[in-house]
Amino acid sequence: MTRENKTDLRREAGQRTRDGLRSAALELLAQRGQEGVTLSEITDRAGANVAAVSYHFGSLKALCDAAIEHALEQYLDAQMAAIDSLGPAATLDEVAAAFAGPMMRTVARIGIEPPQGWERLTGKFEKSRRDVLRVLGPNVPGVDE
Repeated sequence: MTRENKTDLRREAGQRTRDGLRSAALELLAQRGQEGVTLSEITDRAGANVAAVSYHFGSLKALCDAAIEHALEQYLDAQMAAIDSLGPAATLDEVAAAFAGPMMRTVARIGIEPPQGWERLTGKFEKSRRDVLRVLGPNVPGVDE
């Protein structure tokens, strides 16, 4: 095995660990909120060790923030894709489903406050609102922000 292949395998393993920690954190946060989650519970669920949290995230809080931010970003991407798929003849039911469906799935999954620093997603939130207005405009006369 070449040095490059070993490096790639280590990167992949590191990404799996990072993803597993983030997923485990999100599941536990959804169940108990940030005050009810411990580092050992997250690492046990993810099949990782405590040092992996320090290595990949720096702290329990940073891991929790990363998990929440990742969930919010997935929500926004799903919402924008659903809205982008609508044409000008979309019904209000279709617009509502495209806008609210991803939101409801995310809220049901995480049900927690956004982390500090999530402002980097502001552009996506604004694009999502603009896209909804673009689709609503032809269907609801006088709709505004």
